[in-house]
Amino acid sequence: METSRISSAGGSSRPPQPTFVQISPSSHLTFDGKGKPERMVKSNFTLKNLTDGYVIFKVKTTRPHSYCVRPNSGVLKAAETAQIEVIMQSFENLPEEAPKHKFQIQAARVDDEPDDVTTAWKQIDGTKASAVQDRRLKCEWRNVVLPDGRLFNEGGPAHPQPHIPRTQSPTSSSSTQRKQAQADAPVATTARRAAAAASEAAAKKTDADADKQAADSNKPTPSTTTSSSSSTAKPTSTSATSKPKDTTTAAGTTVAKKTPSTTTTPASSSSTSGAGADIAGKKGTIANLVLLLLAFVLGVLVGHYVF
Repeated sequence: METSRISSAGGSSRPPQPTFVQISPSSHLTFDGKGKPERMVKSNFTLKNLTDGYVIFKVKTTRPHSYCVRPNSGVLKAAETAQIEVIMQSFENLPEEAPKHKFQIQAARVDDEPDDVTTAWKQIDGTKASAVQDRRLKCEWRNVVLPDGRLFNEGGPAHPQPHIPRTQSPTSSSSTQRKQAQADAPVATTARRAAAAASEAAAKKTDADADKQAADSNKPTPSTTTSSSSSTAKPTSTSATSKPKDTTTAAGTTVAKKTPSTTTTPASSSSTSGAGADIAGKKGTIANLVLLLLAFVLGVLVGHYVF
């Protein structure tokens, strides 16, 4: 139902008014939000017919777009009571215009029960004001949460409400996460590239050391060749030295004379070359281990930062 607006017409002094209905509460209409962020806040009041006949009533407000009144007009039989529900559905201009929010209740006695309350009121509005009961109610707010999260109480300024957290919508949360991911992307990309470069350098170093070690192991040494060729060319040198040589002395006696045996020793240059290859291989292995360890540490740091 649409709520009527209170008219500003009328003088400053009012004649005595009759009492057809009892209004409870009689002076203030309280809206209690209970500290919850609700879109609508409800209140109510009651009207009781104090006469022995029919009474019609209607409810008006200064802010018809902010409130819904159900019912906003009707008929009361003798001693009948009606409960009027008021729903605040807009918090516009609060708390700035809070003192301007008011309600007006009007009641008038009729002889018979009318078929149409609006038509009955048109007939009564043309009569004297003394035939209509007029009462105005002010508005009060208790623990009403405004759309911006503030807690509003009538009679005091709005203040922050720390105990009611404002929930973030899934769309805003996902948007924030996307922005954070976009901001972190360049750093993560740089870290990944550094780790990949370190791994690639370690792999190249390992391959180069392996090739060098293979080349050193396959290269023949001059001393080895000479020793082998001499052994091959003179197979009878050892047997010749092992046999005694007959020698005739001046007395005519034959004496067996031994010649020193020939012994083949490994070349010193071959030993030096093999030792150098072993040292180079060990150094290359240590360098490879250091590079692989560096790549592993960078990979762990990058994974911890990204995920």
